[in-house]
Amino acid sequence: MGFPLLLAFFFFFSLTIASVSGDEAIIDFEDCATPFNCGTKTNLSYPFWAPGFRPRECGHPDFELLSCENIDQNPVLKASSLLLSLIAVNQTSRTLTVALTDYSDTVCPPINGTASLNTSLLAPSPSNSAALQNLTLFYGCRTSGAGKIPNTRLSCLTGVDLVSFYANETFLSESDVESCRGRVVFPIPADAPDGIWGRDAEAELQGVLDAGVNVSYGYGEYGVLCKRCGESDGLCGTAAAAWGSPRNFSCHCPAGGSRPVICPPPSMYSITISLHSLVLSTGSFIRFIVCPLMFCSNTNLSKKIVHFPFKNKIQGVSCDSLGEFHVDRVRERFRIYK
Repeated sequence: MGFPLLLAFFFFFSLTIASVSGDEAIIDFEDCATPFNCGTKTNLSYPFWAPGFRPRECGHPDFELLSCENIDQNPVLKASSLLLSLIAVNQTSRTLTVALTDYSDTVCPPINGTASLNTSLLAPSPSNSAALQNLTLFYGCRTSGAGKIPNTRLSCLTGVDLVSFYANETFLSESDVESCRGRVVFPIPADAPDGIWGRDAEAELQGVLDAGVNVSYGYGEYGVLCKRCGESDGLCGTAAAAWGSPRNFSCHCPAGGSRPVICPPPSMYSITISLHSLVLSTGSFIRFIVCPLMFCSNTNLSKKIVHFPFKNKIQGVSCDSLGEFHVDRVRERFRIYK
């Protein structure tokens, strides 16, 4: 292998190793291994995370918790297009009791667009699926036949000739609703009191929504990856924001560092770290010392400017100013010949 080709190999390989090592330095395994408290909930772990309480890299991107500082209040879960009050959590069975945060004291919150649970993450458990039904709340709707709107009207002020109401799935297949400013779909118990389907039943509806609903949670597209990560003694998490997509899965390893899916055996990791250190030190020396000196030692290029990276900035240095390095001596010392 010619010397120029060898230099190129070290240059690009050391760049690659540096980028990998940089990701490893960002993640602290102990941060992800230590449970955290958030609001009224204690000893939480993956998939949950919270700004200021647990690094994003230690959780699932769709399970962010808010309001952790309020120890007397339930935390708020951002697991879908809805904000959910986390009433109860069982991480052993992966079940949650959640309620609509914006409906804690009203059935007429500001609503635009359509919002519903992300069923790939939160869904009725197989044993509980028959015990739930979907409730849809309609806001600011125009209809072609107002007489067909159910009695379950809401007293929301949404505009002239607009109505707001709620209904079950049976109504959806028969409705004359043309357009609405907003819709919210949320599961409620199938055995909810019959009183919620009557006229002027907002108070009864409020009680059902405040009680929340039991759902199971999963990891979505992370599920298989997380299982493999755990089998290698790693901790499931998310890639550091500085490296690639912030939604990339990452497996954080007890020996240090992170991997895309599984952790290597401890012995293999030690060998890898030693190789990283060797390549980094050798590659850095060649990139920043030997290469510039060889470049400047060429008599035809002695007046050229060599660009060096210093603290993430590029600075130009005249080749003549490198005379103090004694180019010829360096070439001789490292057996570098023309």
